[in-house]
Amino acid sequence: ALSTLLSMLNFEFMGLAINEYTGPGWLLVVLFVVDLILVRVFFSSSLSEEHSQLLINGKNENQYGTIVDEESDRVESQVIREQRLPSLRVMGSLIFIQFSLMCCWSQLETIASLLAGDSFGWHIHECNVLFICGGAASLLAYVTFFFASKRIEDRFLIAYAIIACVAGLLLMITWSSPLPYLWRFVAGYLIVNMGFMTGRPVTFALYSKLIPEKNQGAYLGYMVAGGSAARTIGPFVAVFCYYHIGNGMNTLALFGSIATIMIMCLIVMFTLWSSLIPSVSVSVSVAGDKGKSSDGSVSFHHSEGLSMHVDKANGNVSKTSLA
Repeated sequence: ALSTLLSMLNFEFMGLAINEYTGPGWLLVVLFVVDLILVRVFFSSSLSEEHSQLLINGKNENQYGTIVDEESDRVESQVIREQRLPSLRVMGSLIFIQFSLMCCWSQLETIASLLAGDSFGWHIHECNVLFICGGAASLLAYVTFFFASKRIEDRFLIAYAIIACVAGLLLMITWSSPLPYLWRFVAGYLIVNMGFMTGRPVTFALYSKLIPEKNQGAYLGYMVAGGSAARTIGPFVAVFCYYHIGNGMNTLALFGSIATIMIMCLIVMFTLWSSLIPSVSVSVSVAGDKGKSSDGSVSFHHSEGLSMHVDKANGNVSKTSLA
């Protein structure tokens, strides 16, 4: 919405042109400066001095810790099961899904204005209205999956998002249809926005849940790199398909190819479906004996100092000594 307002301006400030082409860019500059100020003023490290020293010394305090209950003088031990790295196929498939979603979005945002201008004679103001509607659809999708994630597993949400992207891409292809192409284009654009906004964060979330805490930095870096590669490659593919493939086949080549890749993502997901369930960490009491969590995993703790955890997703049983 702010970009649309700025696109209506046309003036110079200290020799810098602010108009329909540069206005959105200057808006981003201002917002990034505000971000830097907020980070500097309001954010600080949450690590205590003791925790920082443990990290420096290479100690892992997540193996076990103690909590003292002052009222009953009862000492509880918190046991965190050692996670193993998921298979290379699982990590690679999620990175591939993230790459495909980002590639889909980068191609769409690159070519949407050109396609709308050539097909419907739209100018920058009409395109900005379309982008505002896309942002509203993304916000609606975000709110929806935020509440849905409390009841629906991540893997289902990702599958729904991919299906939505495929449906939106197919609507945007210029083949003969009784539905006017303008409405198919707008509907497809909004549906892809909603699918992207659901699929991208949930894919990140599931990937981070499958990675052990000590490996988060490196492996999340691989995920981000996959998305960055898509942001780099996508626009070049979009421009090539749109301008170099003629005879009315450019949208079929562009949106049809990425829709095919998204269908491949679905096939990969269903192949690894049972592996896309995060493991569960549990906390048990020294004085307790047996408990069952809401997701079906079972923990058993013996008073002599042995903790056992059964992971329903992978069928793993782990034992931890507290002695």
